[in-house]
This record gives sequence, C-alpha cells and structure tokens, in this order.
Amino acid sequence: MEQLTSIHDSTSVDGVFHFTATDQLLREGEMLELMKKLLTTLDTQELLRQYLNEVRERIPLAGVEVHWQQGNVLVGTQAAHSRKFHCQWDSNLEAVVAYQFDSLPAPSELKLVQELQDLFSLGLRNCLTHGQLKRLANKDHLTGLGNRASFDEALLRQISHAKRRAEKRFGLLVIDMDRFKAINDRFGHQEGDRVLVAAAESIAGCLRDTDFAFRFGGDEFCCLIEDADQQILLTIAQRIHRALATQPLLAKHQVSCSIGTSQYQDGDEHFNLFERADGNLYRVKQAGYRQMRTA
Repeated sequence: MEQLTSIHDSTSVDGVFHFTATDQLLREGEMLELMKKLLTTLDTQELLRQYLNEVRERIPLAGVEVHWQQGNVLVGTQAAHSRKFHCQWDSNLEAVVAYQFDSLPAPSELKLVQELQDLFSLGLRNCLTHGQLKRLANKDHLTGLGNRASFDEALLRQISHAKRRAEKRFGLLVIDMDRFKAINDRFGHQEGDRVLVAAAESIAGCLRDTDFAFRFGGDEFCCLIEDADQQILLTIAQRIHRALATQPLLAKHQVSCSIGTSQYQDGDEHFNLFERADGNLYRVKQAGYRQMRTA
C-alpha cells in the first residue's frame, strides 16, 4: 500500500480548526453543519460510518481506518493508496486516521481531506474520551480486572449471543478466597489488598484469550469461559486452584480458594446461571475448603 505522505499532525495546539483560511474548500456553513453531525454519536464505529458517507459525497474514498491504543476500526475497505493523519489531543489520548484511496488522489482532494480531517478529529476525540471513561468505570481500581458492572454487562451479552446460536455454550466460575478475612484482621487491609492483586493476576493468567475475569466484590471473583463444556470448566478451575496454591504470597498466608461452576443451559437468564454457580460454591464451602463443584 502506497502512503502518500508522512504522518501529519492534524490538530492544532488547542485542537480547534480555523475558519479564516483564504484557500479553504469547505464553506463556513458547510463546516458547521458537518461538525454538528459528527458530534451526535459517541460510538467510534458509528462515527466512522457517518463520516465516510460525508466524505464520499465530496470525493471518491475506499475507506477510513482509525488506530488507537485500545483498538482499531475500519469502515469501507483498505486500498492501494493511503493518507495518514496523527491526532494527539493530550499525552494519554492519540490516534492515527488513515484515508484509503483506490487511485492516486488529486492535490485538491488531499486538501479537502485535510479540512474534513480537522472537523473529524473533534468528533473522534469525543468518542475516544468516552471510551476511556467507560473502560475506567468498568474496571476494578485495585486489581485491574473488570468490576461488578462490567461482569453484569458481559454476562447479559453472552446469554444474548447464546440464545441466537444453538451451538454457543459458555460457562461461569465463581471463585471465593478461603480464610481471606484473617489476613485483613491480622496483617491489615494493605496486605489484604496485596493478596487480592496477586490472586487476580493468578486467575487471569489461567484463562484463555477468549475468557474474561472480574472482581465481583470483596474477595470473590467471577470468570466467563467461552465455548465451555463441563470438562473445560473443570480443567480451568483446577488450573486456578494450582496457580493460587503455588503463588508465593498466597502460599505464605495459606490462602486457598473454593470454586463453583455452572454451564449455560437453554432458557437460562443471568440469575439462573449465577445462582447455580453460587449454590455450588456454597456447597463447596460447607463440605470443606480447596474444592470445586460443577453443574
């Protein structure tokens, strides 16, 4: 793919475009209308769809692609020629926007892309900032895992997918740390926090790329396991048991875990699935520590 120019910084110091350029191709009213359209969504994919339609009304363009630290979105198609713009709004927020052309664009088309990009960067900044805030809101501040809100959202999404696809099966692990309260009582909450962080890292390290771990609350964790039957759930639960048993800080405090599991069944809602796993966890606790129970 031919890159037409080096990456260009499309934002000014204050991030504001200017209407006074004598050679600008877009009229002031047209710019204001487009800016209003691009500020109507906080979804990056939807923003790109709207934007590509607007650009295509003015010049032939195969697609637009945005790369940023947390993701990559392409609307349209990649092509033989590209023009890239580097947007950096602050030290924690930046992106690269790539315009895809099937044929070499004329200088006037590149000039128009520059003007459109200055407008687009405003809407893109809003979307990426919103995404950052949403990720922070869904993350447990101590362990870095998903929090209770993100678990609820992910579980509902998994159930929705499973209902639409008959072969789609997933499972749930509910993990409770055994004898954790004694650490807080004896050594203080700071040491207890260190244990929770170590447990979270060990649990996450036992999962596949398609699985997700969450801190449900206190010393309880949940994992959503993709494409899981009973054997897969048992295998991952056993892996977590071994990892926690050999983690140095947890071993020092003799902290183990109990695990209850459940597999999605036709007709399940989120409360059914969780109640079965939580019920199995309760029975494990009643029977003794360092165990697991599946259903």
